[in-house]
Amino acid sequence: MELELPAPLEGQLMTREEFLSWDQKAEGGPKYEWRDGLVEVAGDWMKASERTIVVNLIRRFHECDAFQSGSELLPETECHLEAINATRIPDLAFFTLEQIRESQDGGNPVPGWVIEIVSPSERFFNVEFKVEEYFQSGVRVVWQIFPPVNRVRIFRSVEVVTNHSGDSPCSAAPVLPEYEISVEDIFRGR
Repeated sequence: MELELPAPLEGQLMTREEFLSWDQKAEGGPKYEWRDGLVEVAGDWMKASERTIVVNLIRRFHECDAFQSGSELLPETECHLEAINATRIPDLAFFTLEQIRESQDGGNPVPGWVIEIVSPSERFFNVEFKVEEYFQSGVRVVWQIFPPVNRVRIFRSVEVVTNHSGDSPCSAAPVLPEYEISVEDIFRGR
C-alpha cells in the first residue's frame, strides 16, 4: 500500500488561526510557514543529523545564567512577526522569561535571537529574504548554520555579517552576551 501525502500547499490561502491550528508534522511533507494569508514552503523539518547540532547549542545554553533565570532556547517554535504579517518557524529561537509569560497571556513576542540550520534543499533567495524579515520584525541576532561545510554566518543587522569556521567563537551578543560557542563545538559529534 502506497502512502498518500497531502498535495503541496504552497500558495494556498489560509488565515493565521487556521495555520496555527494545523498539525503539519502529523501530515508529513515539508515544513510550511505563513505570510500575508499565504502558505509558503520553508524547507524540511529538522533531520536526525541536525539534532546533534541543536543538542550542542542547547547544552551550551543550559550553562548560561539566562537559562537559570527561566529564559529558553526553543526548537521549531512558531514566531508571529507582526511587522511583516508572517509566522516563521526558526530552528531555534531565544525567548526571555518575560517573553514566555507574554506568549502565555496571548501575546506574540519577537525572539531577540534566532538560529536557522540551512539545508541544501532550501532556496537561496528564501534564506536571504528571511534575514531581512527577521530584522524588520525586531530580531537582533540571526545565525545561519551550514552543516555541509561546517560554517556559521552571524548577522547583527542586514549589513553586518561575520563568517565563522573551525575554532572561531560564535556569540549571541548583544542579545545574550554570555552565550558563546565555537563552530567546532556546534558540530561536535556529527
